[in-house]
Amino acid sequence: MNTKRVKRLNKTIDFYKRNFGFFSPYNILIDGTFCTAALESKINISEQLPKYLDSDVNIVTTRCIIMEVEKLSKIIKDLYGTWLIIKQFKIHQCGHTDDFKYILATMDENLREYARKKVFAAPIIFLHRQTPTIEKPPQETVKIFGEKK
Repeated sequence: MNTKRVKRLNKTIDFYKRNFGFFSPYNILIDGTFCTAALESKINISEQLPKYLDSDVNIVTTRCIIMEVEKLSKIIKDLYGTWLIIKQFKIHQCGHTDDFKYILATMDENLREYARKKVFAAPIIFLHRQTPTIEKPPQETVKIFGEKK
């Protein structure tokens, strides 16, 4: 990984550690779009995400995501591989009262936009070509919590 990417990653992770209490091992909530992109790019998610974050990770998904991919895989045959990938991860029980801090791994632009606007404490990872990439914190979040150094 080049120096610029490492600095950007460290700066972003440090921001979330300072302001929202993120710590290693990081919990990564993964969805079907991320698994589909990883499959198309021939990326092993279980190997690449810990390597990218230079830390231990817990990769989880939800029953809702698995059921959604399973239903779609019956209609769209190309999603069968995605379903096989996503069902290998631990299942986290859906709930809105949990204190777990998740990094969201998705390629869904609508979900990313929603997370940027509504979920302040959610770092977002997506694939840029074949490389996991973390988004900078949204400007609104930086304004609210400040860029303490």
